[in-house]
Amino acid sequence: MCDCDLVPESQCQGPHFWTGARRDEGNAVAPFLWQLLGGGEQAMTYTNWYPGSPNNAGGANEACMFTGLGTGGVFQWDDAPCTWEFCGVCEIDI
Repeated sequence: MCDCDLVPESQCQGPHFWTGARRDEGNAVAPFLWQLLGGGEQAMTYTNWYPGSPNNAGGANEACMFTGLGTGGVFQWDDAPCTWEFCGVCEIDI
């Protein structure tokens, strides 16, 4: 169940959202791992990367993963510097 009132729409404009996965900063070949609530990490068993991603584009330190509108208006994953400002998406029990 999703309570979409948890994040006011006025604070989350645009089609990009952090997803809760990251890799070690400075290691462009490290795998992305889900960051678990309360600590710990979990390997991904499903991926939906935008074609060519993750790519650490332009030599940037792209250690965080976001979802955004990709080809044909379908949400896909991409990597970006963790300093970019997007709202986050997380799963919680209500």
